[in-house]
Amino acid sequence: MVFGETLVDQARLQFKLASTVKDNKRGFFKHVNSRRRIRDDIGLLLDEVGHLTNRDVDKAEMFNVFFTSVFNPGDPVTGGENKLLADPEVIQDFLLQLDSHKSTGHNGIHPRVLRDLASVIM
Repeated sequence: MVFGETLVDQARLQFKLASTVKDNKRGFFKHVNSRRRIRDDIGLLLDEVGHLTNRDVDKAEMFNVFFTSVFNPGDPVTGGENKLLADPEVIQDFLLQLDSHKSTGHNGIHPRVLRDLASVIM
């Protein structure tokens, strides 16, 4: 809330912006963006020896150490060669169960194409 602005004043402003949004899109979006609360920094991090760090380079290194510790190249799921071990029949069954009426996924391939080509893919 802006200094000195009451809730009634704020409500009036929002009502005015909402009722004139067709004619004043710029003002509406300016108000909406001013109300957003975005936190664009990462706070202090505690390293393995108990020291707090605020340096971006140290934070990046700490995240790198953590995320590389989560992925183990010798993991039986990946077979140790960064390849996913999966049963082709299970994948084919999954592809056959896709709903062809859904929209295209993040991979850019429509579910109907995947379902129709399940026998060819596997």
